[in-house]
Amino acid sequence: MVRKIAIFTAFSVFAYAFSLQTSASALSNVENVQISLENLDTNGSLNVGELVSRLKQSSNYDALSFSSNSLNLKFISTQKVPSALFVKSINLALEDANISVARVNSLKNGNEISYGILALKSGGIDPNLLNFTLSKSGFKIMGFDRLDGNLALYLDAKNMSLNASKVNFNEETPLVKSGGVYIVDVAGASSLNIISNEPNKWVPLVRIYDKNLNQIDLKRENEIKTNYTINLANDAKYALISDNNDITNIKNSKNVFGKNKSYRRI
Repeated sequence: MVRKIAIFTAFSVFAYAFSLQTSASALSNVENVQISLENLDTNGSLNVGELVSRLKQSSNYDALSFSSNSLNLKFISTQKVPSALFVKSINLALEDANISVARVNSLKNGNEISYGILALKSGGIDPNLLNFTLSKSGFKIMGFDRLDGNLALYLDAKNMSLNASKVNFNEETPLVKSGGVYIVDVAGASSLNIISNEPNKWVPLVRIYDKNLNQIDLKRENEIKTNYTINLANDAKYALISDNNDITNIKNSKNVFGKNKSYRRI
């Protein structure tokens, strides 16, 4: 028994060291970079900032790739997570960092989920920026690799969520715009009241989703509304608020508020 435990422990240390080495090489301008890999683990995830700092100090950081305006990225998780939520959470996180998705290269959901894109950002897309913006949507970067011309990011996605405005019960809540739509976390609410102030010409288009981003309701109007109330199902988690006629009616608005009027026991 003791012998088996010793072998297993040795293998685990080796596998983890290999993962760190792969991550370092993926961000380096040389294939097998040699730097210290000690203390690069932060509660099971990769300390991206420290790794980048060590690579820069040793002049091994791949500044050319990460200063480019375009970069092929592949996001990978071995956890069983809803593909719609995985993709949407990543897209919104990137959008928040002014990184645009120019093209979807791949999307696979089997033993692992992977989402490949061509990402664009003026001035470059560096690993620290990716780490920061993904963390705001609940992702942790476990490691990096280079796969078929992509920078692969291995993610812990168990705590992922949409970066949505949280409704404050019984009071108006300013909404945070995201790419021409408003995303609201309505968990615990029995209804959602949306107020659109003049001079807005908002024609409601509101989609309601559960926690896995399955659409469970759709509200579509053909007339301008300034005060609009939606009753919510028990499993409602997110509301995506848009405009049925012209997305700029809501994208350019700064005076749209969400209001929750009642509670639901959960």
